[in-house]
Amino acid sequence: MSQGICSSGMMALKNAYLQVAIGEKRTAVTVASELASRGLKRFPAHYSSERMKTILLDELERRGIWAGRPEMWFSNLTRVGNIGSASIFVILDEMMTEGMIEPGDTLLCMVPESGRFAVSFMHLTAVSAPEAG
Repeated sequence: MSQGICSSGMMALKNAYLQVAIGEKRTAVTVASELASRGLKRFPAHYSSERMKTILLDELERRGIWAGRPEMWFSNLTRVGNIGSASIFVILDEMMTEGMIEPGDTLLCMVPESGRFAVSFMHLTAVSAPEAG
């Protein structure tokens, strides 16, 4: 038995589960989303410096990972500065206030944790408020 499997996509998730379930593999790491095919509209991103954006985009390109067009990325770092854990919420508020997000838009937010060199993502879909009635 080999140690594990790492894969992405819905079929890969099913395949990884089955290999672990039948004892062919001991562990599995999967990503059950194929984001590039899901119509992402924007990438709200918090990073502590503009240099980090360049490093991130270069690394995604090196690995052959679709990162969207440059205008899909949004950060307010140059206007607001690095305000830590509040950054992504301020970014989303700014985008909504400026009309950059409409119902049905899909967003992939990126927030790094520089002390541990970890990056977290959250996938959001915008909805409209219910009509007052």
